[in-house]
Amino acid sequence: MKRLAEIFQIYGEARKQFFRKARGQMAEDNLRTLTGACLATVGILTFFLVLTPFLIQGWTPSFYHLGFWPASVAVSGLVLFLRGKNLSSQGVTALCVLFSVLVFTFVILIDTAAAQHAPASFLPVMCIALPSIFTLPVWLAYGLPLAAAAVFAALAAALKDPEVAQYDIFNTLVGLLCSAVMSHLVLSLRLRDYETRMKYKLESTYDALTGLYNKQSSTEASRQYFKRHNPETVCAMLVLDLDDFKQVNDTRGHYVGDQVLRCMGEALSFSFRSSDITGRFGGDEFFILIKGTASQTLAERKCQMIQDTFRRLTQEEAGFPVGCSIGALLVHKENVRFEELFRQADALLYQAKSAGKGQYLCQKYPLEELLTP
Repeated sequence: MKRLAEIFQIYGEARKQFFRKARGQMAEDNLRTLTGACLATVGILTFFLVLTPFLIQGWTPSFYHLGFWPASVAVSGLVLFLRGKNLSSQGVTALCVLFSVLVFTFVILIDTAAAQHAPASFLPVMCIALPSIFTLPVWLAYGLPLAAAAVFAALAAALKDPEVAQYDIFNTLVGLLCSAVMSHLVLSLRLRDYETRMKYKLESTYDALTGLYNKQSSTEASRQYFKRHNPETVCAMLVLDLDDFKQVNDTRGHYVGDQVLRCMGEALSFSFRSSDITGRFGGDEFFILIKGTASQTLAERKCQMIQDTFRRLTQEEAGFPVGCSIGALLVHKENVRFEELFRQADALLYQAKSAGKGQYLCQKYPLEELLTP
């Protein structure tokens, strides 16, 4: 029992993380599925309203059959209209609930009021199918079919022959049990798929050793920032590398070298906001884009903070202090390209290195004359 309780606890925590972190993707998937479900419902209803009289002699559609079609068309039109309106995740969930309530309402009426002397045909199927197509919070995923089953049972008991009603209620309970199992299985598969996608996304986005962005992702994130803010981009770009890192690897080994690189990752994570872009370009070269500021005072303070924090961490972790050199380029309301900005910041870095170890140089973009080492 203890092991079972642990499994449920782990599953519950994973589910909470999934609904919190994947909210945006979940809303997109639900909206896409909802659009398809609405159009499919209208198509199926149209097909059977036209075809059923030819298949079942003497059958005529009831008021509830006929009412289901325009109600489905109306909800489909609403979904298509709102699809391009940048809906929030709560808005998408509300539309999914509206569609589910619509389907459950008319299916219940068709299986009770319109078929008082015949067994139910549709509700057990809908109890299984509807919770499986959308990713909804647990209380909705289980609550909607449970509420539908309760309403159906009450109407069946009131309107149907007792013998027919008891079989309908039993079949609905079976459908409800299958619905709970299906909802659990589908959510488990979606959790597993999400975890797999997140694993590959992390591997392709972040540097495994330092936890910072890798070269490709930091470059792309910077370009996106410039694209949004050009021609009046405001930022500070810092390029740095470690002093005598090759000597560390050669004399103390690559394991210690990796420790030193991890220290820089920790120093940069500590020194900058999560909204800033911090990345490892490869080897011992790192890159930072501070968004929304071109303050020389702030940039110089950040350079000093990086150097002080890095020396302290390497002393604690590796047993000896390591320094770094930094080139910082300030951009105030300019139209910039990543390549040119990086090239000038890199030139500042090598100018700082030429002045001695553990130095930083901070200047405004554009440089009047490209510095050379």
